[in-house]
Amino acid sequence: MPISQIKAGCERPLVVRLAEDRYAAVAEARLVDYAGMKLAPLAGVPHSLTAELGIGIILYVNHKALERQLDELLPLYHRWGVKGIKFGFVNVGSQRWTSWMHEAIRKAAEHQLMVDVHDEYRPTGWSRTYPNLMTQEGIRGDEERQPNTTSLTTLFTRMLAGPGDNTICYYDERVERQATHAYQLAKAVCFYSPWQFLFWYDRPFISREVTGRAPDAYNVIGDEPELEFLAQCPTVWDDTRVLHGSIGRYAVIARRSGDNWFIGAMNSDEPRSLDVPLEFLDAGRTYTAYIYSDDPTVATRTHVRIDRLTVDRCTVLKVAMPARGGQAIRLVPGKVPAGRVTDEPWAFWDFLPTAAELAGAELPGGFKPDGLPLVSFLLGGGAPKREYFYWELHERESLQAVRFGDWKAVRNGPSSPIELYDLKSDAGERENLAAEKPDLVAQAEALMKAARTEDPNWPLRDRPARRPRTMSGSQPVR
Repeated sequence: MPISQIKAGCERPLVVRLAEDRYAAVAEARLVDYAGMKLAPLAGVPHSLTAELGIGIILYVNHKALERQLDELLPLYHRWGVKGIKFGFVNVGSQRWTSWMHEAIRKAAEHQLMVDVHDEYRPTGWSRTYPNLMTQEGIRGDEERQPNTTSLTTLFTRMLAGPGDNTICYYDERVERQATHAYQLAKAVCFYSPWQFLFWYDRPFISREVTGRAPDAYNVIGDEPELEFLAQCPTVWDDTRVLHGSIGRYAVIARRSGDNWFIGAMNSDEPRSLDVPLEFLDAGRTYTAYIYSDDPTVATRTHVRIDRLTVDRCTVLKVAMPARGGQAIRLVPGKVPAGRVTDEPWAFWDFLPTAAELAGAELPGGFKPDGLPLVSFLLGGGAPKREYFYWELHERESLQAVRFGDWKAVRNGPSSPIELYDLKSDAGERENLAAEKPDLVAQAEALMKAARTEDPNWPLRDRPARRPRTMSGSQPVR
């Protein structure tokens, strides 16, 4: 994902590799070799990613350093503010190394560090005792160029044991050799991993000098529209439904996070079409379905088409997949309940504060809008209450009006008397009660004065005197 697209709360980790194999037995993971990293300054990128964007740092540490320096590294990384460690090239299989691994995970928990164990370690249920063990490889993932049939077998076998870091590629050449890009999107749903590593072997484009290739090279991360799916896709879930499945042939899995559902559909070596009923959706709600499917006519590197449909729990989607293809679907419920009614008045000047709240934007300093935000009501809450509702019209004369309770006061120009109407019993405003209710007239006049801000562009003016109509060369027409 390009740095410019990373958002606060992004669930994909940013990885810095320390102590690679080139250090061999003298691996040193207490220092960062900035020169060796060949880092270049990035224009427009905040100095501190963690402070500006809320992203935690995960360190990849080779097993040689971990085995030699574990008790030094864990407190050091905690002091650095590191959030987690990926254990690399670990020793596995024997009682000795299994015990060492479990003890290392326990010690990491003591220092508030999350863990991903890479390479051949298989899950043993240790994450139930130490939930800081977020995921592990122990899987023949994309890194190994596995065929589709292997992935579609792994879903029904290895994934029974626990989370799997499938090292999901997206732009790397492995994808086009083994699958499609819609198929890769579906993996983010089908392969469960609380730490989900995406864009394996891919790299963001910084410059030709730093990246070492053109911005459209095969494994350089681009800005294809379907990346929105990965940006929205969670890594942990509240509900899971297996909708279709055949070992080694196809799988359709739906998972829910909050109110949103995500569906991943993966297919093997022959074209296939499956009916996917959405009966798991909430009754009485409509959803927008964002459907990401393979389409060779789409003029992007990835050839993923995006369709949007309105659906509900009675909808049955037709999921058509080419050989070694797939689909990814995001289902988002409508936020505004249908058929709601309120007697509270609204006006155009409520739009600005409502739009600002929906967008999460702050209004300029010192600016106070006349209107009220309506977001709470639109999302099912109560309508905002006003002490009074004031407005003006400026055509021939300046009309002022104010509603308070059941009463409406109107003044047709600053020199005109205030008229008063009881809207509860006289919605047509036929009987002016100003003479009978002088206290309410005074209250209305005070509200008009308090609500108005003087502006030279909108002065209060009376209706201009009516000029006699004339005909050229003749007397005024009476």
